[in-house]
Parts: sequence; C-alpha cells; structure tokens
Amino acid sequence: MNLSSLDSVMEPLVKKVGLIKAKGRLADATENFVRFLGATTLATYTDAWSKFLISSAAVFNILEASARHTPQGRQWYGGVRAKGRKDALILYMRQARNAEEHGIDPVTDPEPIGIWVDFVEGANTINLKHIRPDDVGNPVKSLIRPEIWVENQPEITLKGPKRKLLPVTSREGDVFHPPSMHAGMPLPVGDAAEAGKAYLSYIQKLVAEAEGLN
Repeated sequence: MNLSSLDSVMEPLVKKVGLIKAKGRLADATENFVRFLGATTLATYTDAWSKFLISSAAVFNILEASARHTPQGRQWYGGVRAKGRKDALILYMRQARNAEEHGIDPVTDPEPIGIWVDFVEGANTINLKHIRPDDVGNPVKSLIRPEIWVENQPEITLKGPKRKLLPVTSREGDVFHPPSMHAGMPLPVGDAAEAGKAYLSYIQKLVAEAEGLN
C-alpha cells in the first residue's frame, strides 16, 4: 500500500475542524433555545427563536461540507439528507429557517395571554380593571385593590404569550404546515417549545453520530 492510499484510509469521514465548528453552532442553538423557553417578552421570544433556527440549520450545512471530501462521508450525509426529507419536523424547521432569514412573514405567532387567580382561605376579593400590552408586547395589569388590606390576598399570575408555529412557504411556493410527527412519534401541533426540543435532540444525536464516525 502506498502512502497516498494509506492517507486515504486514515482520513476521517468528517473533518475534525468542521466537527468543532458544528459543535459550536450546536452550542449556540442550545443557548438560544434555553433563552426561548425562559423568555418573558415577545421581543426575546422572537429573537431567541430566530437565532435558534439559524444556528441549528448551520449545523447541517457544516456537517455536509465537512463530510464531502470522502466517498464514505458523502454517503453518510446523503443518508442524513434522505432521512430529513421524509421527516415532517426536520422539513418544517429547515423551511422555517429559510423563511425567517430570507422572508418577511413571521414563522411564529403569540398565543392568548392567560390569567390565574389563586384564592387562599380567607382571601378578599380583587378586581381586574384591564390588561394591556406595553411597548414590547408584555401584559401590564391594572388592579382595583380592596380598600382594606387583609393578610391573605389572592395571588394573580399573568401568563405571558407563548409562541405557536405558523405555516411557512418555500421559495418555490410549497406550504409547510407545523409538524404533527417526528421519527414516528406524535408532536403537539403548533407547539414551538415541543418542536424545538425534539429538533434540538435530533441535532445533538446527529453531531454525536458524526463524531463517532471518526
């Protein structure tokens, strides 16, 4: 066996420099998904989800570029691509990323604000006068409080708006609806948090698989 053949055999299927970069983008995606889950404002929701879509899509692009230098690497990523084309979640999220980065229409929409009033034993009554959004869309409550303060005041919690997924349209005009399945398992339709969790888990496993090839 000559040296060039030996080098070909020993060459990793996924370039290590690309794998390192993919891990960095995965870290970015994870960080932004955590931000999304903990967001208390519409502005943070929107920003975190957008960055999550873009960072997670970059992982796929980097892995593809890092695997194309060998036939075995190309074959591996070809299988990844083929699998993704048959999976509703992966298809949707990739198209949502394209719509987010290149389009003008939103890919998520706020759900209605929820109100919880927790009355404990001996609590006095309390009336909500109105709820309005502030400059960035956060709910602001205005209360008519009892004139006499009692020890066990009722607790009022305003649940900020969640984000639900919207249909997205590709450049070719194809419409991709929020997924209801991923890897043969059902997903709550339109729930951005559950879709994001499943998508992030898939990407984490993909990066681990790529690392295992070397």
